[in-house]
Amino acid sequence: MKVINVLLADDNNRVLEEVNKLLSHTHNIRVIGQAKNGKEVIDVITDIEVDVIIMDTNMPIMDGITCASIIKKECPNIKIIMLTMYPYKSHTYEMLKIGAEGCVLKSRTEQELETAIHSVMSGKQYYGLIPDFELSTV
Repeated sequence: MKVINVLLADDNNRVLEEVNKLLSHTHNIRVIGQAKNGKEVIDVITDIEVDVIIMDTNMPIMDGITCASIIKKECPNIKIIMLTMYPYKSHTYEMLKIGAEGCVLKSRTEQELETAIHSVMSGKQYYGLIPDFELSTV
């Protein structure tokens, strides 16, 4: 099975550490870098081969939604999973509109992140356990 190269992006060090630790226990997922804002993400993806970016929606300098929108235009093969604290349909529709393949609530990261990564890598969307949200209603 191919190793999945993951880039993490969040302005919160604790979140970066927790997600990195969580993914370090998976056999075919490798964290290859970290970024603190969307601008850093854009800079990093030009230097390394990334399969999936796991990115916070709210970051300084350039937020995750803006960054994801740019990446989907410039590098459409990179899969994007947004991390958010906001389980609102309107927020989720914005992620779908810009082309993010998935979204995981930060409160559910440990339970869902590995599933989300494998889902988007297999060509599916993953919007997990966001209350009252179904892809079929989009």
